[in-house]
Amino acid sequence: MANLKDVGETTPGIWSQISQQGFLNDFPDAEFRIIKKNTRFPELSVGVISVREEDAKRFLEIKKEQTKLNGGNWIIS
Repeated sequence: MANLKDVGETTPGIWSQISQQGFLNDFPDAEFRIIKKNTRFPELSVGVISVREEDAKRFLEIKKEQTKLNGGNWIIS
């Protein structure tokens, strides 16, 4: 089992979308777990994304670059 590091938070819908678009190809063994469940609106629940420790630095660099390019808004906070 890989050692995982938390790298950001997002919603279940975004996790599903990026997974279908190949996120798990770029970051194998990545996981998503709900940390703030919204029982009334499950799609607004918040979860944390964890990637392998050896992938965390690369992920955080991509996240920083994308945040800068997208005016401070990115899919993973």
